[in-house]
Amino acid sequence: MAGGRCDPAATVTLALLLATGSAFNLELNPSGNVWARIGDSLELNCLAKSCPSPTFTWRIGTDNPLGGTVTTRGSGSTFTISAATPQNEHKYTCSARCGAEEKRKYVNLNIFSLSDTLIVETVGSLEVGQRGSVRCMVPKVYPAHVEVEWLKGTTVLKTDSFHDYTEEETAMNFTYELTPELRDSGQELTCRVQLLTENQPRKVEGTLTLQVHYAPTGIDITVEPSATVREGQDVRLTCAADSSPAARIVWSKLSAGNWSVVAEGRAILHLSPALFGDSGMYRCEASNKLGTITKEVEIHVQGIPRDTTLSITPSAVKEGDRVTFSCTTQSNPPAQLVLRRQSSSGWTELDSENGTLTIRAVQPADAGLYQC
Repeated sequence: MAGGRCDPAATVTLALLLATGSAFNLELNPSGNVWARIGDSLELNCLAKSCPSPTFTWRIGTDNPLGGTVTTRGSGSTFTISAATPQNEHKYTCSARCGAEEKRKYVNLNIFSLSDTLIVETVGSLEVGQRGSVRCMVPKVYPAHVEVEWLKGTTVLKTDSFHDYTEEETAMNFTYELTPELRDSGQELTCRVQLLTENQPRKVEGTLTLQVHYAPTGIDITVEPSATVREGQDVRLTCAADSSPAARIVWSKLSAGNWSVVAEGRAILHLSPALFGDSGMYRCEASNKLGTITKEVEIHVQGIPRDTTLSITPSAVKEGDRVTFSCTTQSNPPAQLVLRRQSSSGWTELDSENGTLTIRAVQPADAGLYQC
């Protein structure tokens, strides 16, 4: 300005600056690519700035959006989805008109679903040296574009990608095949599933502790207090075998050349109290569906002789008959059997064999008292 006169160019420039500072503007939040989990609620907020009374319109393509509600207050409009579904997967447009001017903003809504947990389980049982499989199930996933990793501990065993077209969330199953070894029992096998969504990696994993089945091995029998005891003591026989699943135990005793079952379904066999008749060979049989193994132990029950008898055959004799004296007793270890005859000078030991004496032709001089 000079000498009280205005410069027209300066006046025009000022008017443009004022108009630019109050220009109508539109904001949409969130914007760009947005991901929403199935079932979650979501709000799209459209705000018109520098426009006191805007008119809002929400559209997907050329249609009004479905599955949501619109709330408009003053210079803002909100599109609310209460529970997202795959049908909400669209490009949403918010349009605002301020007088003769209209502006638009866009947001691409992507829908996903991924279960928080996986189900990891064997298909049947895993047996040593036999081909088996482990199944991994994702109860809910959308879209069905996933990468699956199988790990033993921290070592990646296998990686696969799966792409299926679905219009709704779905369940997906994956299988890992293996030939287990005995050392695999107790190892952790992990299934890790990653949803292949752009710039938004989402993962879930589940772990299974492997239980590998095998036939009984390393059978062992322990006897307390020992395999040789005195009659009347308590004896405990314990059978143990390494197996999976746990072996079924059967105890048998050898009798007259045949094995007779004395106990089954329990690892411990009690002889309480132990008697002479309990002496003998015992066998433990450990078995499961994959095999059987056995082991034997001999038990000796010792005691002083008892139930001693002396018999004469025939019971009534006459001179010249053949007579046999037989002595029997119960003892362990076996007793030494001695026959004696009473005479005027005392007891005289006879020449018997293991408690048996035969007189081929009995005479009156053989009459008397005999002792075993």
